[in-house]
Amino acid sequence: MSRDITPFGLRMPTELKSQIDAAAAASGRSINAEILDRLRASLDHSTTSLSAIPDGLLLDEVIARYGARLQLVIDNDVADRVGLKKTSK
Repeated sequence: MSRDITPFGLRMPTELKSQIDAAAAASGRSINAEILDRLRASLDHSTTSLSAIPDGLLLDEVIARYGARLQLVIDNDVADRVGLKKTSK
């Protein structure tokens, strides 16, 4: 495979860099690969299926967008299986 790669310096806010670091670790990719994958996806308008987004990244995006308004409801049986403390309504 030929390597037609152009070096490109990128400056970004520290908080965004931390988010990219976390997303790269969650997806098992390098930071560079994570950024390239996200750029490609943002430029590829045919990628509209939610099933194409890894669960962890999808949940991260939902929390980032709606975290302040998000209330997570977990079935009691599920809570028991994963060891979550039950809360009363």
